[in-house]
Amino acid sequence: RELAALEEAGLAPDVFTLNALLNCLSKTKSKGVEHASEAFEKMAARGVKPNTVTLNTLLKFFVPSGDLKGARACVERLKVQGVQLDVITSNTLLSICARAGDARGAQ
Repeated sequence: RELAALEEAGLAPDVFTLNALLNCLSKTKSKGVEHASEAFEKMAARGVKPNTVTLNTLLKFFVPSGDLKGARACVERLKVQGVQLDVITSNTLLSICARAGDARGAQ
């Protein structure tokens, strides 16, 4: 919905738009994950390449649930696309491990 509004206004969403949208969605309680996944897929279909900020923002969605498996799948998917991990990525993964109660995963 948000992407369609931008396109109707004649604006071509880019990775910065995607990151801003994902960040806004990460702060919503209802259906944020579903909307983020949809937005990410639509942007990927338009050829927008994710970056490290995209990855770190996507990982925010896995923290509340402690979904370490989902977070690792997300990291692997974006690494294949050439996205680099950074200290924020590591810290967020540690937060997910802590939420999941997975001390070994944190190593």
